[in-house]
Amino acid sequence: MNSLHLNIGSNQDRRKNIRLAIDSLNSNFSNITISSLYESPSEGFAGSNFYNLGVNVVSEHNINNCLLYTSDAADEGLGVDL
Repeated sequence: MNSLHLNIGSNQDRRKNIRLAIDSLNSNFSNITISSLYESPSEGFAGSNFYNLGVNVVSEHNINNCLLYTSDAADEGLGVDL
């Protein structure tokens, strides 16, 4: 088993994008723990405030496959920057 910590954040359609990311994780990982949601200002550019949270997941896949999965999720339009 591998444990991973992921940080998720969005400043566009914040609730929708955070929910999509969590739903995607729920369908591919087990034992998911989600932190409290935090709001923070954008830094380094003018933009809307971000919603941010941390997620701990457990996976039977090796770490390389987990990284490939998160990369694929970003490519599928979840609005994720890796």
